[in-house]
Amino acid sequence: MSGINMLWWGFILLIGILIFVFFGQSFLRLSKWMWYGIFHMAVGGILIYLINLGGQFVHFHIPLNPITAIVIGILGLPGLMAFIIIKFFITPV
Repeated sequence: MSGINMLWWGFILLIGILIFVFFGQSFLRLSKWMWYGIFHMAVGGILIYLINLGGQFVHFHIPLNPITAIVIGILGLPGLMAFIIIKFFITPV
């Protein structure tokens, strides 16, 4: 009974090692891209917060949500200017 149990544990260990060898590098690349996206989303969110903080005096507000944070975080100043132009000219409220 013990020999069969050890055989299964050896099989599971072998499968785990094969999965790690085949998918290890691609997982590292994926996690690198995920952290890149999370970092830029945080930077975009902070930038939107600062714009909204200063814009409250002139009644200007850009919605703070994941999509706007990602767009402004990835595109930077051109993305921010695009949102400002859209806010002033396309959706004036």
